[in-house]
Amino acid sequence: MKNLRGRCRIDRFVLVTYRSSVDRYIQGGSALPSNKDTSGFKKIAEQLSEIVAGGADKCSCTRCEKIGDAVIALDADRQMQLEHTDRSHDTCAR
Repeated sequence: MKNLRGRCRIDRFVLVTYRSSVDRYIQGGSALPSNKDTSGFKKIAEQLSEIVAGGADKCSCTRCEKIGDAVIALDADRQMQLEHTDRSHDTCAR
């Protein structure tokens, strides 16, 4: 896995390319109440917060799995409607 992570650039995606949007996700997640409708988004925002706080070393294949919905949403066309099944974007930061 370590070899695979060495070739991955998810850290640049989160910390540079989409940093301002990631910061909005984090702020939005911390401002939301804790309930079943917000739990998915809040979990993703917490993972993103840990990456931002710890830098590239906090990125791993396991963590990437946890932020996958955010990666899809961040890189998607802004006119696209995102369909999901796990409440990760029921309430989202805009």
